[in-house]
Amino acid sequence: ARSMASDLDHIDRLQKECHKLRESVKSLRGKIVSTSTKSLKDAIEEQQSYQKQFSVLQDELTALNDNKTRCEQKRNILQQRAFSLREDHIELKNKLQGLKGLEDKRLEKATEMSTINE
Repeated sequence: ARSMASDLDHIDRLQKECHKLRESVKSLRGKIVSTSTKSLKDAIEEQQSYQKQFSVLQDELTALNDNKTRCEQKRNILQQRAFSLREDHIELKNKLQGLKGLEDKRLEKATEMSTINE
């Protein structure tokens, strides 16, 4: 009878320990779920933060590309103007040489006329 009572006490203690372990497991599961959920929320927030940063950088890149395009267009216009000014310069230089030639001829004639008049 003693060993049976002892066995029953032992069984009772084991059942209480099992109950405590079950409660502990439930608590740990809750903590794991809570931690996993928190980690998932943190990961989502971090990903959203990176997405916002990426979006900002994408907008900046678009603005820089637009600016680059405008600068290239302005550069092309300025190159065309420079070419046109070079052509104008050459044309004016040729006209000036022509005028100098005419002036030289006029001076020659004037010199001839003054020599003849003397």
